[in-house]
Amino acid sequence: HEPVIPPHSTHVVTLAGLWALGQPLGPQIAHRPEIVARLSGLHPGQIITPAALARLLLHPAGPARGAPPGAERYLLLNGGGEDNGVWERVDRRPIPEIGSLTSRLAADRRFRAVLLGQTAHDPPILARSSHSTAIILAAGASTRFGAAKQLYDWHGQPLLRHVVLQALAAAVEEVIVVLGAHFAAIAPALHGLPITLVYNEHWAAGQSTSMQAGLRACAPGVEAALFLLGDQPHLPPALLHEILATHRRTLAPIVAPRHQGRRGNPVLFDRACFPELMAIRGDSGGRDLFQRYAGQVAWVEAGPEVLFDLDRPPETGAL
Repeated sequence: HEPVIPPHSTHVVTLAGLWALGQPLGPQIAHRPEIVARLSGLHPGQIITPAALARLLLHPAGPARGAPPGAERYLLLNGGGEDNGVWERVDRRPIPEIGSLTSRLAADRRFRAVLLGQTAHDPPILARSSHSTAIILAAGASTRFGAAKQLYDWHGQPLLRHVVLQALAAAVEEVIVVLGAHFAAIAPALHGLPITLVYNEHWAAGQSTSMQAGLRACAPGVEAALFLLGDQPHLPPALLHEILATHRRTLAPIVAPRHQGRRGNPVLFDRACFPELMAIRGDSGGRDLFQRYAGQVAWVEAGPEVLFDLDRPPETGAL
């Protein structure tokens, strides 16, 4: 199809106008409507639905056909805005299926991200639906706890398994668990869960080694990594959803929760921070990046649970 994509292109953005939804397919809506009809499964004159738009955009012979090998591919859904969490067209007509549409498009690994916005808006990108990974750091030896706290009985199940289930309930594409000390004893407690298990042989050198082991295990094209601690059982899934949604909405390099002005965990880092995370050493984790990006951190107000981890058995009164 015209125009031909130059072979030296490094980024290919396919643009689709949300204003076409709910309109009959015809030349006033689409260039080459006969091709759009064939790829979307519609007949000329039929109403364009989100499902039909998804079929068109994801078809192998669709708009991004001919993208050079290695080029990063994006989808831009243009002409919408967000009001109280509900996506609407520029004519203020609600699009109730926009969430399922973006999720379906973002699940296709051929695309780096699905962007939502208005090209006439400043900034033009209002949200991004992309691939995110949860990385659970659980490689420590639990010295102060007195035993492998990952296996501590938390309401009938191992503590770490509980934390993993919380992460699986969030809107992430994959969950990676990094283990180190007590690996042979802890790994069976996670049997049957849809996760990627990583062994960090350098766990004693500090938390940074576990962060880096998790990043190396991420699937290609991951746009953000949400780092959780394996000993924070009180985090509500709603908080994880809010952190991920804040990143999609702000595109901030770092998203973190805070309670009464104090920074807590878990923390999300955009892929722009990955090279810097891979360069840190020791047990500082990502603290240095908070200073580097001080004015760009997106904060999520949260309860006191983001400040506490399980440092000693709860029966001792120490949380």
